[in-house]
Order: sequence, then structure tokens, then C-alpha cells
Amino acid sequence: MISDTEKRTPGRKRDESTRDAILKAAFDMIDTEGYRGFTIEGVAQRSGAGKTTIYRWWPTKEDLAFDALMKEFSASFADDYHPDSVIDGIKHYLHILGESFNGKPGKVLASFVGGGQCQESSAERFRERFLAPRREKGRLALQKGIASGELRADIDIDIALDALISPFFFRLLWRTGTFDQAWTDRMVETVIRGLANPNPPATHHAHAAAAPALKAAEEHATI
Repeated sequence: MISDTEKRTPGRKRDESTRDAILKAAFDMIDTEGYRGFTIEGVAQRSGAGKTTIYRWWPTKEDLAFDALMKEFSASFADDYHPDSVIDGIKHYLHILGESFNGKPGKVLASFVGGGQCQESSAERFRERFLAPRREKGRLALQKGIASGELRADIDIDIALDALISPFFFRLLWRTGTFDQAWTDRMVETVIRGLANPNPPATHHAHAAAAPALKAAEEHATI
């Protein structure tokens, strides 16, 4: 006897395939047309899905655009890198961020942010669903670094996060240059010098001291 779950499997696979096609079409349309030229009608034509299907999953074009953007960025950060230290982890994360900003995800993000500034709902969505989770992940990483002794105990975490992330958004939105590895290295090294503990403890002691903060970071961090 076939269970209800097994009966629903083909339908779920079709739904997932259709959903992926819609998200890809949405991302590609923003890439080529910009956020201001982005429409549900255009996505329907590109994906082959009906407008009714699209609206069933995404009530507004802002919902669809944001999910398409999040899907691409999630794929960019889907690696299994396990850093030996908090500082190595920060460097690795920012290098991936730079690579993403240098490619299509960065172009689409810039278009979305630029268009979203004219609509408070889009700007608020960006702050809550894109910036806030990443800022929380960064906060937990810095707290772990403080606990391990890698980072100075007196750093202002909010200012440290601004110093690490803001240059990327400034460069992206104002188009002051590309995100090549040399630029990312210089930027990260400059900021890290101000955050790092000049006399860090031995590695095994640092890892032991950081264990509680590391557990919290692993349980709560999102990309």
C-alpha cells in the first residue's frame, strides 16, 4: 500500500522544480533589467510558470525578488570551511562576500537595494532578512574571538561590525572599485589590526576559553 507521503512526492518534486525555475528567472531578470524593470509578467514569460502560480507563492514582486536574491547568496556561502581561528573565519567570510559582490549576486543586490530605497517596505525587508541575520552571525563570531582572547576585550562590537562590512557596501553601491583579493586582503588586515589582541593566548587555551561562545555561534548563526 502506498502512503499519502509517497503519493505526494512527485507533486512536491514538480513544485520544487517550478519554484527553482521561477527564482532563477527572477534573479536573471533583475540582473539584465534591473530592479526597476523587474515584473511578475516578465518572470512568468522567462520561467514558463503561470502568474497565478507565482502569486500563490509570492504575493508581491518584492517577496519574489528577495527570495531569489537570498537563494543565490545562500549558495555562495554554502561551503564546509572550518577555520582554525576566529580571525581566519572572518577573513574567509569576507573573501566570499567580496567574490559574491564582484559577480552577479552583487549586481542584483545593488539593484535591489537601490530600488528598495524608494519603497520603505523593501528597505525594511532588506534590513530585517538580509542584514540582521548576518550582523548577528558577525556579533557571535566577535564574541567568540573576545572569549578566546584572539580579539581585544574592549572592542565595541557594533563599531567593529560596521568597520568590517561597511566598506563592501560602500564599494558596491558607489562603484568605487572591484572586490579583488588584494583589496579584500588590505581592507581586512587594516581592520583586524585594530581588533586583534597583541598578546593572544596559546591556541589550545584559546579554544577552551571560547567553547561556550562557539556553541552559541553554531546554534544561532545563519547565512
